[in-house]
Amino acid sequence: MGKSTKRRGGWGWLGLIALLTVLPWVILLAWLGLVPGLSDLMGLNEAKDLGVKVSVNDARTFESKSGIQLDKVKRDMFSVAAPLTSGQDKGQTAGQPPGTSGPAGRTRTPSPMRIARPANLTLSQEELTAVLNQAGSGLIPMKDMQVKLGKNTVEVSGKLDTSRLGEFLGRVGVKPQNIERISQMVSVIGGELPVYVKARGGVENAQLNLQFEQMRVGNLELPTEKIAGGIRSDLRGKLGNSIRSVTFQNGALDFAGSLPAEWFGAAPKPR
Repeated sequence: MGKSTKRRGGWGWLGLIALLTVLPWVILLAWLGLVPGLSDLMGLNEAKDLGVKVSVNDARTFESKSGIQLDKVKRDMFSVAAPLTSGQDKGQTAGQPPGTSGPAGRTRTPSPMRIARPANLTLSQEELTAVLNQAGSGLIPMKDMQVKLGKNTVEVSGKLDTSRLGEFLGRVGVKPQNIERISQMVSVIGGELPVYVKARGGVENAQLNLQFEQMRVGNLELPTEKIAGGIRSDLRGKLGNSIRSVTFQNGALDFAGSLPAEWFGAAPKPR
């Protein structure tokens, strides 16, 4: 492939949840101006319990009905590089010299164009929680996640791994100078930061539209008007052209689009 060829990432709904979960906290941490010792004062200890109970069977059920193998997803998530802009070398991350990639400037081997496979999936909130905790850890800098789904609403709680935040921000295209500033700011907090967000919306015709209804860091309720505009984005040509629609219903998520073919094993079983 030519040097100007873009690598087509295939995050799909994993990428959507990643953006939904992490990006609001980048904005809010900047607004808070956190200082040493504030975590204890705010009661930052455990993430909010959403009451979503997960077992090993939830991940197995997802694999059985989708044909997706979570081990393959996890390996792929750990290998996903930062998005490239037109004219960059395939081993070059935005804002870095040719031949480097990622926050540490590591050299990577150019990857071939990814092949997408159509996917129409319905996931229970338990399955989604299991998948994110098992396979999404390579992409999302969070642990102990819970996802609760309602009518056009999604709630996410978990512990943000601040040591991996810079790596994630580089992957989604944040400028290096901003990554450094944010990383310095959150370094005073410690290794983990419990967060909670509730949003309304979804994806329709490749258009992402999310409005935030509630946000919490530890026990501190945050004013949602700080990002009153929510998140709106045209997903065409992004995330590997993989998201056509995402809708939330009571206890389930419906996804329509495409996912990387290398995530799949045998053909999914008829439902």
